Amino acid sequence: MFCPKCGARLPDGARYCGACGAPVVAPPQGGSGNVDAVHMSNRRRGKTPLIVVATVAVVAVIGVAVAFAVGLFCGSKVPEGTISINGLMYLQFERQGLDTYVTVGNALVNGSKVPYVRGKLVKDGSNEDGTIWRLEDASASNGGTLWDWYHIQFPEGAAEGKLAGIWKYSYGYDNPDDNSYAGSILCNFSDDGGAWYLQVMGGLDLTQKHYSYDDARALSQDGSSHNVTLVDGISWWANGNDYQWGKDGYNLDITFDSK
Repeated sequence: MFCPKCGARLPDGARYCGACGAPVVAPPQGGSGNVDAVHMSNRRRGKTPLIVVATVAVVAVIGVAVAFAVGLFCGSKVPEGTISINGLMYLQFERQGLDTYVTVGNALVNGSKVPYVRGKLVKDGSNEDGTIWRLEDASASNGGTLWDWYHIQFPEGAAEGKLAGIWKYSYGYDNPDDNSYAGSILCNFSDDGGAWYLQVMGGLDLTQKHYSYDDARALSQDGSSHNVTLVDGISWWANGNDYQWGKDGYNLDITFDSK
């Protein structure tokens, strides 16, 4: 390179002329291959961390979205398969993509099942007993009564085949005056092997709050318009991979045909 003032030959990269002392103007963009290479390398080094950070952020957002969609962060695990509490109820869970459909029915003493309704599970609040689910897009089986709403509660451990906890199923009409035949059932399986269940006719939705045994007993004795049945003194125990429950030597099976 040469001094722009006196024309003296200068080493590459010199800032001042050694002959006349004049400042040397840097070559324009593209004027020196070495300088361009250094500039390009610096630009690449500057952009690479930003690209990596952006990529990681996008992957993280997608991961969180998928996790929420499958219920990892929502605190509610949904079973898959059939759970049959003979003499009380059965629930048949079917996964369809990210949705879960459930058929609810009565598990008769002889082991047969009578389906009542099928619908998609949708969260509808929570209480001390866990998540409250409602059935959306419900359809009644065999031309049965189709109520305006259906609510279900089951223990978080049901997805792992655990029985202990509170199971509930309620149904009714939006108009309270039409609910004389609406119903609700609650069954409590305690960790110590005891159990009791409560059946109510007349529109009382047992999923809307927690009911202790004392609450259930008071409800059965209050003389209200509700038709209430409380059965206690029941025991339950493990039976292989499933359970049994009974009272006074009368035993019924409880099966978890989960997938």
